[in-house]
Amino acid sequence: DFQSLLTNTLVQLKTVVDYGRATVLLMRGDDLGEISSIGHLPNLSSSSLVHVIFTHSGLQSLADMREVVLIDDARPYGMRGSHLIVPLIVRGRFIGLLTIRHATEHFYGRRAGELCMAFANQVAGIIDSAQLQQSATDALITAERNRLARELHDSVSQSLFGIVLGTRTALEQIESSPEAARTALLYSVDLAAAALAEMRALIFTMRPETLEQHGLIAALQNQIDLLRPHHAVQIQLIKDGDEPDASLDVKEALYRIAVEALQNAIRHAACSTILIRLFQDEKCIGIEILDDGRGFDATIDYAGHLGLKTMRERAFTFAGTLTIDSAPGRGTRVTATLPTAGSELRRPMPDGLRI
Repeated sequence: DFQSLLTNTLVQLKTVVDYGRATVLLMRGDDLGEISSIGHLPNLSSSSLVHVIFTHSGLQSLADMREVVLIDDARPYGMRGSHLIVPLIVRGRFIGLLTIRHATEHFYGRRAGELCMAFANQVAGIIDSAQLQQSATDALITAERNRLARELHDSVSQSLFGIVLGTRTALEQIESSPEAARTALLYSVDLAAAALAEMRALIFTMRPETLEQHGLIAALQNQIDLLRPHHAVQIQLIKDGDEPDASLDVKEALYRIAVEALQNAIRHAACSTILIRLFQDEKCIGIEILDDGRGFDATIDYAGHLGLKTMRERAFTFAGTLTIDSAPGRGTRVTATLPTAGSELRRPMPDGLRI
């Protein structure tokens, strides 16, 4: 994890350049905040450190810092020992500092500065990767919330409105036209049953316990069983072998990609058949969702359609790939491939399974 990577990097740094205290500080707004620190010497406050940098180097802004600041003797600044202060730069942007200190004056030289700069680049890469991961996670959470809101609005809320309308109609007609009132009540009961099924499917999508308890195949089959009674679409699950061998996180990512692709096909494709296929080899696990619907131009970025973006971000989070093959009039194929050992695999559906 992020914190362990930083700590291990600082431990490795000590085998190359000795120090009494090593600290990584990250810019948070206009301030520096410590995110990792090891060593026996006491910590310095970020404000004291910034004061030393500005006084010693003549810089007016940390954002302009690009070189190592070497302080041979810190006694003029009310401190002791020697200091090396190295900027953390990501894509030309200053994001923080790596600092090391030793209790002995004139302990560090130019070579130590060069070595620290190399480690600083590694630290900056770790931080950048963690920030990208967090951004992707935040985007997925936002997209999931939007999807749930859309699901509730498109299905359950409309059903509830119909139930209220049908019940009011029944109340108005219960004395003057009992048969019409009975029809209105039956209509409301049917809508309530449909809303209950939609809500169950939505809850299962939010927390697919079957996935953890019984695996990806069972979770996908459960989702298919929930959708079949309410949509005039034939949905078939095709699997190469038994339950895929992958972590729960990877399985959940594939499951949610499949659910999003299923919902898109049912809502927008006007299709009659959907095939879902799982495949795996020793390096990768993947899933394909193929429908015989109206298709669309997959080269266009559709504003407001978060589903496609969400699927891509899920695949990206696990260093995987997602491809969408579609065109007006010839259906859609969504293929997600996630590496299980750091490599990629692309396997299309066999020709015999084409719709």
